[in-house]
Amino acid sequence: MYYYTCPMDSHKHVHATEPGQCPECNMTMVKVVEATEDTAAFFGCPMPVHSHVRKDQSGRCPECNMELKPMKME
Repeated sequence: MYYYTCPMDSHKHVHATEPGQCPECNMTMVKVVEATEDTAAFFGCPMPVHSHVRKDQSGRCPECNMELKPMKME
């Protein structure tokens, strides 16, 4: 599972299924992939529409209740 998002924290709600530019700041979008807990940068909802949900620890998405997955940006 992966998606693309803007690397700016203030634009973490921006997501896409393909690479491109952020429509808000024109930065190059980065790929977000599932990781292992020891390599994760954050825990996020696996649903791209909830790409703005990022936590420092495991838990559940407050919007859909799915289990947060360890993720990192490549």
